[in-house]
Order: sequence, then structure tokens, then C-alpha cells
Amino acid sequence: MQPERGYLNLFIINNMKRNRRRKIVLLAAILLLLTAKGDILVNAEGGAPMPAKTPDFKLAVTYVQPRQQTKPQSLAVISQLIDETVAGCVGEDGRPPDMMVFSETIYTRGAIGQGGNHFEETGGPLMQLMRAKAQQYNCWMVYNFYEQRMSDGKRYNTNKMINRRGELAASYDKTFVTKDDIALGCTAGLKDASNVRPVMTEFGAIGMLICYDVDSSQGLYPQELVHLLAERGAQMVIVSSIGDYATELRAGGIREGVWTAHCGQDAIDPAQHPGREGADALFKSNITNPLGGCMAGVVKRPVPQPAPKTWCSAVINLGVDYRSRFNALQQMAWKEIFKDTGQGDWSQQWFLDGDLAKVVNSPEGMTVHAGPAIRNEADHAVLWTKEVFEAENMKIEYKFTRIDTTTLPGTVNIIYILAQGGAGKPLDILEWAGERREPHMAKYYNMMETYHVSYSVIGPPDADKYLRGRRYMPDKRKGLNGTELTPEYMNVPLFEPGVTYQMTFIKAGRELFLHVEGNGKDMIFYFDASNFPPVEKGRVGLRQMWTRISRYSDFKISVETKLN
Repeated sequence: MQPERGYLNLFIINNMKRNRRRKIVLLAAILLLLTAKGDILVNAEGGAPMPAKTPDFKLAVTYVQPRQQTKPQSLAVISQLIDETVAGCVGEDGRPPDMMVFSETIYTRGAIGQGGNHFEETGGPLMQLMRAKAQQYNCWMVYNFYEQRMSDGKRYNTNKMINRRGELAASYDKTFVTKDDIALGCTAGLKDASNVRPVMTEFGAIGMLICYDVDSSQGLYPQELVHLLAERGAQMVIVSSIGDYATELRAGGIREGVWTAHCGQDAIDPAQHPGREGADALFKSNITNPLGGCMAGVVKRPVPQPAPKTWCSAVINLGVDYRSRFNALQQMAWKEIFKDTGQGDWSQQWFLDGDLAKVVNSPEGMTVHAGPAIRNEADHAVLWTKEVFEAENMKIEYKFTRIDTTTLPGTVNIIYILAQGGAGKPLDILEWAGERREPHMAKYYNMMETYHVSYSVIGPPDADKYLRGRRYMPDKRKGLNGTELTPEYMNVPLFEPGVTYQMTFIKAGRELFLHVEGNGKDMIFYFDASNFPPVEKGRVGLRQMWTRISRYSDFKISVETKLN
């Protein structure tokens, strides 16, 4: 396989592949119940047994920049990093991490005073530290180092997985070694990739890879390694890296329907490479769900400025199948309570914020034009339903076509789901519509309680096309700060001009689902709003930033029919 570096063409889910994997998971769960063994159980025939029910767990991935230092100094840095990560996780929500992941060769990269010896024997000081910290914090550890293996006398770039009791649960040797690895005398992993297998943990089946292993352009196997892990039952793939393979890994996760965690680092030490501050070696650590949504991440930063954080974490469940959950919600008893084909007079069922906006009906649907001026707050548009809805569970469906071809950075389409007044404003937003004749964005997030999903985003040349959810909290008086829903989706390959997409939003309690289908794409997005108060009454709104022109048709709103 030779996919592109990006993952724009990798979103179509292969349902046959998923069904085959579900069978593997079911058989594996039965094996697990029969064996009732401990932490690691790898099936040599190609399937890693899964727990019958996977639990939530808190995963933390680290992000560091190696410096010139001796091995003892590096060991002290790693020890401090572990302590800081645990303390930070507890500070977030009172919950320490259940598993921590570290980047590639942070122990000896840039090491000095060792005669160039980057290797450590099995069971050396680094493993001793990881075992001790695993026991101290009751936490699994996944780390990487250059190993001088005593059993065969060879050298490897290797990952180790330590369980909560400080025991070695699994090892994985890098399959695709780089020129740097070879120069140091590293041996490649098994040529037949038989060591590319998931490991059974208490959280589910987790596979490990190292940096260059994710680069599917190697072409040495008929199937890339992320695919092999997924086919062999992995629910998550963890990668320790010094390179920026987050994009490839996320692409593989989307294609294979598995969680991913990329643990990177700044590969350039400014002390060793002066003048390289602008180099493209600023890498991310992140945790991504099977839909490609970023649950947590450490952003890129300019070298040599210190990172705002050296870790990120998320509570996840490897057993969650978002598409199956969405399909189950689709089968609920829905009652249609609002319908507009978009062909008739729009003002019968809608009202408009924005004096410079306009709406035009045609046989193709209802076309909304925001104002033409750039960076003028009066040129936004928001189209609201006249009807107020009240529902715990709600479905919104419509056909969406982007008409404009703007490349203006920062423009966006937004849907507001159940909007009502907040921060002292009347609950009925129609009562103060006159204040929104100039529909400045701040008037909405500072004065309304609502869910927000932004899509059809036009980002600047160096930014991702995102799809993002929010729950406005006007009473907090912090603007957009603290309103983000998780996860966030980047590089979304949708909403091309002139292409019609079927949009289906489902609000299920304090969770939001979006299904988008069109132009050969079939994608599910999920947002978790469980940490916010619910919103169950209000209007539905369609926002367009300046210069945006969009057509809407076959607009329907349904609520769940409660059975007596």
C-alpha cells in the first residue's frame, strides 16, 4: 500500500473489514473468559483475546525535547517527567493515569559522556526506574530505548510494556530501522512481521509500533503494520516516535477503526543544531479516537521555547464503537416535528440575524448569503427556526451544499442546536433579536446557552480544516474558553464547493453525533458534552461567517417518541 502522507482519502470505512474484526473480538472474548489469565495473552494464530467488557482508563502521552546530557541526568529527567505527569493528571480531574507512554530513545538521544554508547542491557537502570514507577503509581508504562539484548547479543530499537505490578508484559522491536539505527548497530525486527501483534491488557488489546514503522511507503509487506495489528485484533495502536508520524498514524486508525496514540518529541536539540529553530522537526503527541478525533494533544511549538505542557491525557474506552452507536440511535422511534424543503418562502418558518444577509428560495433549496465584506461583523448571517423545540434526544437532517469558493482564513459554517438566552438575557432569543442585527460572534457565545458544531471550515494555508463542537457557557463570562467538546477533528476532507452532502445530527442526552455522507465519503463524528449542563430547549440556528454562501434543502427535525 502506498497512501498519501495526508489521510484525505482514507475515511471510507470498510464495513466488511469491521465485521470480520468483530468476529475476532467475540472469539477472543470467549477465549479470555475460558482462560481467566492475567495481563498478557497473545494468540499466536493471529488474534489477541479481548475483555468481555472493556473499562474506561486514563492514558497519558508525554512530549519532551532531548538535550545533551549523561545517562544519569537523562534518567533523572525521565523520573521527574513521570512525577509531573501523574501530578498533572490528578490535578485535572483527581484521576491519575492508568497508562503512560514515552517517545523514542529519549533516554540516550543526545547522550554525552558515554563514549557514544547509546545502548543499555536488558534490566538496566531505565527498566528498573520504569518498574519502580509502575509500582509506585499503579500505572502501566510503555517506553522505548536502545537495548543490548543479553539473550542473543544483538542490539535493538525496542519498546517495553510494564504492567502495574512492575512486571515486563511485552516487548516489540522496531521493524523498519532507519539509517541512524543501522549506524548504531541495530537489528531489525522479525522480517515476517510475526512480532507485530497486539498485547492483551486489562483495558483491551494494544499494539506497539516505533516511528518509521508507521510509514507505509516501505512496501516490504503486502499490508502495512497498522493494518496488520488491526487484523490481529488490536483496538489501539501506540507509537513511540522522534518523527512526525501523527498524520499517518491517525489515517491508519481511521481506516482500520482503531484508537491511536502518537508519542513524539522535538527531534532537534538547539544546542546541537544552532540555527535550526525554524526546522520542521516540531512533533506532536496526541490521543485519537477511531473516527480521527483528537481526544488530547500537545501542540507544536517553536524551538527552543519551553512547551506549555510536557504531557496530555484522556479518559478513553477501547470498546466503544461510535458507528454502531449512531446506527442504534438512528433506529430509535423518531417523530418528525419540523420540515422545510427549502423551496417555499423561507420567512414562514425562519427568521434572520444580520441586516446584510439574505435568503433566496429556489427549486434546489434555500440559499443563505452572508454579507460580502471581509472582517466586518455586520456581514455574518444566522438563520433561526421560528419554532422552539424541547427534547432530550433530537435529530436534525438536511442537505448542505457549499456555494461559495472563498479561501478567506477563519470563515466557517456553524449549527446551533437548542439555543436559548443566557447571562441574564431572556430565554426566548427572538425577544432580543434586535440586538443581533449586527451578528457579532461574541453576542452568541457570551449571551446564549447552546450546543455549537462548526464545519465547512476554511483555514489559513498552514492550518487544519477542523470540525469542532462547543457548549456555550455565558454565565461563566469567559467567552469561548472552556467551551470545547472532545474530541476535535482536523484535516476533514469534506465540504467541497458545489458538492451536496447529507448531514444528520443526533443529540442524545449530552452527546452529539454527526453523520456526513457525500462525494464518496461516509463519516461519523462524535462529541462528548457530559461535563457540561444539559441544554434541552431552544431554537435551531444556521450560522455563516462573512462571505459564505450555502444552500440547504430537505431540512427536518425529529424528536424521540417516548413509549408509554
